[in-house]
Order: sequence, then C-alpha cells, then structure tokens
Amino acid sequence: MDMDRTPLSDIPGLVKYKVRNTVTQFVPDRLFEWAVGTPERPNLYGHVYGWQIEPVSDTECAVTNYCDWTAVAQKYLDRRPWPVVPVEMLEKSVENLDRIATRE
Repeated sequence: MDMDRTPLSDIPGLVKYKVRNTVTQFVPDRLFEWAVGTPERPNLYGHVYGWQIEPVSDTECAVTNYCDWTAVAQKYLDRRPWPVVPVEMLEKSVENLDRIATRE
C-alpha cells in the first residue's frame, strides 16, 4: 500500500513510503484488524489498526476505528509520539465511512 504523510508533516523525512498490511483478526460483519509492516517484517512495530462493528438495530450499527499500540516495544515508543496516526485522523476515517455508507 502506498502511504503519504505529506498532509501531516509530523515525522521529518517520512513522507511517501510503502507498507504491507497483514490481517491479524477477521470476524465477518464484526471485526477487521491489521498490522502494518514491510514484506520482510509483517508486524514492524507491534501495533494494529482495526474496525469493530456492533449492531444497534436492524438498520444501524456502531463503528469503532482503533489503533492498539500496547505491544509496541519501548525503544520505538521513545523515538516518536504514539499513536503514529493521530486520534483526529481515526475520527475522520469514521466520518468518511459514515458519509460513504449513508449517501443515497
């Protein structure tokens, strides 16, 4: 996957790069989680991202977009602020999903 941190400009020298995402959990219609890494190191730092979906009614669901970095080694936590993707961007992803899923 091609990545671009240009809009964030938060990590000097890290702008455009490639990652390989590896699915770590999948429950149809409920959960999709993945680790970010490279072809050589599938779970590079130990953090995962995910979408959790909980039915609220027959026509609605609650969606949570998360990043779990509790397994990241301290040496990586000391290098840069975590989470690597700011909470505001995770919230924006949920807003984008809502916009796409509810457009008529």
